[in-house]
Amino acid sequence: GENYVMPDTVKDIDAYAFWNLKNTKNVKVSSAVGSIPKYAMTNMGTVENVVIQNTTSTIGEKAFANNAALKQVAVPSSVTNIDKKAFSGSPNVKLFTTKSSAADAFGKDNKIEVVYESAYPTDFMDSNTGLEEKPNVGEGGNENVDNSDETTKENTVPSDSQNVSEDDRADEDPEKDNTDSNAAVNNGYIHPLDVPENDDVVGKTVIVAGQAVVLLNNHEEKVYGIPDGVHAEIEAEEQSETAESESQSASAEGNENHSISVNVTKEESKGTDGQNNETIPQRKFYKQKSLTNYEISETINSIGRLAFAESGLKKIEIPKSVTEIEYGAFMSCADLADVTIPDTVSAIGTKAFEGTPWLKSWMTGDSGSADGDFLIVGDGILLAYRGNKAHVEIPDGVKQIGSEAFKGHTEIVDVAVPASVTKICAEAFRNCSSLTGLTGCKGLKTVIRGAFYGTQIAETDFTE
Repeated sequence: GENYVMPDTVKDIDAYAFWNLKNTKNVKVSSAVGSIPKYAMTNMGTVENVVIQNTTSTIGEKAFANNAALKQVAVPSSVTNIDKKAFSGSPNVKLFTTKSSAADAFGKDNKIEVVYESAYPTDFMDSNTGLEEKPNVGEGGNENVDNSDETTKENTVPSDSQNVSEDDRADEDPEKDNTDSNAAVNNGYIHPLDVPENDDVVGKTVIVAGQAVVLLNNHEEKVYGIPDGVHAEIEAEEQSETAESESQSASAEGNENHSISVNVTKEESKGTDGQNNETIPQRKFYKQKSLTNYEISETINSIGRLAFAESGLKKIEIPKSVTEIEYGAFMSCADLADVTIPDTVSAIGTKAFEGTPWLKSWMTGDSGSADGDFLIVGDGILLAYRGNKAHVEIPDGVKQIGSEAFKGHTEIVDVAVPASVTKICAEAFRNCSSLTGLTGCKGLKTVIRGAFYGTQIAETDFTE
């Protein structure tokens, strides 16, 4: 919702807890929280005001970073440690604090405006009875300082008692027996898609994640979360490497303007287990800009991590002997515009083709073309999606939802997964912040950890 008061039972906030959360404007942190960890409230988009209470002592790295709408953070005198990047990328923020506090000095040292009189909107916390009082930032919090340019009597909250009445706390306690059914509904969050419908209701419109969603026959199937009875193994992806992690570069000297072809010997390409599973070793041609043409032998079974990353390849035809393309194999090949992937390929690692003209041109192509909005390659691997629909139906026949296939599609509310899909790969739905549910999933067996990072679906949904 627009206003969020963290329950006082909360003692710890995880890193990234509010990361990429949209629609919330006002947040009051629990009085039991001792620190605001790194990236806790980064990229929230609409957050305007945050109240930290006087039990907190530390604000971590980029805890409030990249919040263009952020106007004011109440930082009490109890906060003595603020990371220098805590508010980076939040150009409009002001720190409401006391004179001579750590926040006061931090603001002046980092060119962040400091105010000693709050300037919260009159409707701040208006959905939480008894919690609309001005935050207590320690002694001297209301010193008479000229802030006429920033604050007015009309937009300042009246100063009431800091203590909330027992009756108000009882209203917020979900464990308390409350005979008022309407109050129970209002105080306990129920997702709009989980509200049961009478049999005679065939359709309705609700607002979900800031968007209007039309539901038809909502009483027939659960839409929020995942379908009942769906279970999958949660597996960890092998640790990814990045091109920057090593300065290893085997760039061939000379021949800068010539097309060259290189063959890999069996001795070079055998796996470490000594078997005849031939592979192009990781980083074999990494950053070789002079490598513009390459013919992969039909004895090769896999292409190693970053094998051709940042090379000069213009075209690649992967033979049918290959079954696996590992992490970043062709990443950032700036001239790679023509790629052929056979149906024998059953595994494609994260960022295998990221930064290539081949993938970029498909992503920016006409979504009404013959291949539609889904790039399906190899043995039924959904490699990328270029649509913009709130409700997505994955084509039947897809066996895997590939790594980062839907990454960053914040418009997606729910996805229909056909029975042919057995695996959802790493970061497949990363940062799809409006994603509330999946339907189908009858054939799903495996979910790679992190597939739903930044969404409203949890990995535990598949194991409970």
